Amino acid sequence: MDGLVDQKALEETRKKIRNIDVKYLLESRVIEDSLEERKTLFPLVLTTERPDTTVSALLQGRVVILINGTPYTLIVPCLFIDYLQHPDEFYSKAGRFTHRLLRLFSWFLAITLVGFYATMVRFHQNWLPQQFEKDLLETKVLFPFWLELFFLTFLVLLLVEGSL
Repeated sequence: MDGLVDQKALEETRKKIRNIDVKYLLESRVIEDSLEERKTLFPLVLTTERPDTTVSALLQGRVVILINGTPYTLIVPCLFIDYLQHPDEFYSKAGRFTHRLLRLFSWFLAITLVGFYATMVRFHQNWLPQQFEKDLLETKVLFPFWLELFFLTFLVLLLVEGSL
């Protein structure tokens, strides 16, 4: 395994772990907090309990921290894109890139749609034409049945991918 990890990152991680002043270590969160140093919007340490994800991180040259008595592995450094990767992608050949794009798109929709809806309801009530609102409220079926099924299936897929 020599030569895979960046030695500067490894020494920095070791230094931060040595500087932890606790009497006992019950969980990996203590080490995770000391490695992050400051609070950020996105986590800087990836926590996993899957051995395949841990081995993949080692082979990618990342630092892996194992804590005796806990099932979790800490992986540093961690990027935002790492959270879009599902561990089962190691075992499938097709759709890895498209699934990651779909997860990114789902995350973006989950962040922006609530704000867009609040803006539209609160400040821009006149954006929808009155005839569309009338048709939407008076009719029971706005789209053909097959299109509604497709849209519902797509929404369930987005919810599943967004929750990963």
